[in-house]
Amino acid sequence: MYSDSFDPLHVDLMPVDHLAFETDLPVDPALVENTTAFLQKVGLEFNDIDLKPAFKHHPVTLYLDLLRKGTIKVKIVEVAPGAFVLRRVSFNPGKLFHHHNGRVLEMREAIEAFGILCEVLEALLKNPADAARLIPGCHPDSPSFWTEIEIVMHLHDPDEAIIATLRNIRHPSIRKKSSNFEGESLTLGTHRGDLMINTYRKDLQMTELRRFAVADFPEVVRIEITLKKGKLLDYLGKAENTRRIDDRLRLVSFRGPDLLDAHKTVMDQLKGLSPVTVDDSLPLDNKTARFIGILSLRYGESVVALLDSYNYRFKPGAETLGRMRRFALDEISRHPGVVPDLFSPANYENQPCLVVPMLEEPAYLQRVDPAVLKDIVKTYGPRR
Repeated sequence: MYSDSFDPLHVDLMPVDHLAFETDLPVDPALVENTTAFLQKVGLEFNDIDLKPAFKHHPVTLYLDLLRKGTIKVKIVEVAPGAFVLRRVSFNPGKLFHHHNGRVLEMREAIEAFGILCEVLEALLKNPADAARLIPGCHPDSPSFWTEIEIVMHLHDPDEAIIATLRNIRHPSIRKKSSNFEGESLTLGTHRGDLMINTYRKDLQMTELRRFAVADFPEVVRIEITLKKGKLLDYLGKAENTRRIDDRLRLVSFRGPDLLDAHKTVMDQLKGLSPVTVDDSLPLDNKTARFIGILSLRYGESVVALLDSYNYRFKPGAETLGRMRRFALDEISRHPGVVPDLFSPANYENQPCLVVPMLEEPAYLQRVDPAVLKDIVKTYGPRR
């Protein structure tokens, strides 16, 4: 499913947001014995500490939320009496580097965020040298592998037309129909699934957080795809990105072009999205359903809503409605919309960012020891 076909002109982006990986590195037992005192001693800010006692088949488990809320979350489990390991790490590279996630990260920013993560979590490990094995793929003996990757794309939308253009989308791997919230967001799939597509006004979301007193945010639509489990290998699983860990093929690395290609591939698989050029042929099958597709294009109502009205009046049955939906979406796929060429190389290359100067540190400020970054650059930097 992955390919090398997507080649933006001069892209040097690593467009990730939320990331998660599993690992198996020993943790200092003192962290669990007195978590607050330990974190204060090593100078780590924290938002939440949640220690779960052993229950039935579940071991003692410690959950931590470190630094700015939602920046780093870790799960630590007891594997033997008094012995604990770091089992899961989820983090947001944008929040680590810029202290917010309104920007689309450059490769160097994401790599440095990985380095910051290593330096933060090193303080929790029983053997600090194990920090070199923390990031997936950076050490041949690393037990770490990616379990969730969120890839983002930003589009400037001054006319507020993009979410409306996407209102009828379907993806072959997602059975659940999309949910649309008042023209401000659209979600396809669920958090429990292996693939989710989430589209929303990022500028409105950041403004609503109230922490960001910025009056001149541009109108930015963010299109996120979340990959988990098998979909990670489907879209990112090139041979050089994978390794067998405990006899299972795992994703242990990726690079910026891999992420852009994965996002573009998912977008190209969407149904119900208008093409760049019109198909002038006149199909004769199921004219009513095709007319519903045209109504959706011209008047901004979703195919689902129009078919609900049709069903209310004529009650054709579930099988007929499903067939009509397919024909309506096929008709939409024959006509250019208001913004048809959303996923062009130029749009991937020129992505707008939301900037919060009061939070961000000076550009190109070196915050991580170059020795820490060395293996991360080899694994996640440009291919040589």
